[in-house]
Amino acid sequence: MRRVVWGLVTLAVGCATPPPPPVTQPLWKDGVMQKPLTVEEATRYLKQAAPEFSVCYRREQLNLTARTSDYLFQVFIPVDGSTPDVTVLKETVAGQLTLRDCLTQAIERVHFPAHTGQPLTLKVPIEGS
Repeated sequence: MRRVVWGLVTLAVGCATPPPPPVTQPLWKDGVMQKPLTVEEATRYLKQAAPEFSVCYRREQLNLTARTSDYLFQVFIPVDGSTPDVTVLKETVAGQLTLRDCLTQAIERVHFPAHTGQPLTLKVPIEGS
């Protein structure tokens, strides 16, 4: 605050410049997301593979007349952005190896970003109905 005296009147003059913006870390640095990957973000990446899941089920329907299986996968997403580790936890119709392999490979092809923090483990249900 600066005081300006003009005749017998004293004015207080404040600074009209806004304060500087807060210093924040960049979201990405050297190709690594500078925060942990959230479940919501990982789910968005997985949803991008939905068309591939549909192709797997259509291919299986051509091979079989029986009901196709629903699955529950566990997906381990490492922090370095490498290929996720995919495990089948549950399948409703056993023996549909082609379908299971197709879905597993589709999940493994999802590219999750390298991030800081801890690895993320998700349970991913995929239903053929």
